[in-house]
Amino acid sequence: MLADYRLSTDDDGLAVIAALRERWPGLPTALVTAEHDPSIRILAAAAGISVFAKPARPAAIRDFLTEVSVTQV
Repeated sequence: MLADYRLSTDDDGLAVIAALRERWPGLPTALVTAEHDPSIRILAAAAGISVFAKPARPAAIRDFLTEVSVTQV
C-alpha cells in the first residue's frame, strides 16, 4: 500500500497505515511525503514503513512494489 502523508481527513498517512495494519498485520506499506520534518521519518522507520520523498522516483516505487510482491508470494 502506498499512502500520502497529508490526507484530506483529520488523519495522516501514518495513522491510516496503522489502522489498516491492525486489520492486516504485516501489510507492506510505504509513505509518500513532501514533508521535511525528521520526526515523520523516525515514526515511519519505527513502524517499519518505507518513506519516499516527493517527487518520488517511479523506479524506486516500482522496486518497492516488486520487492513486497515477491516477499508476499
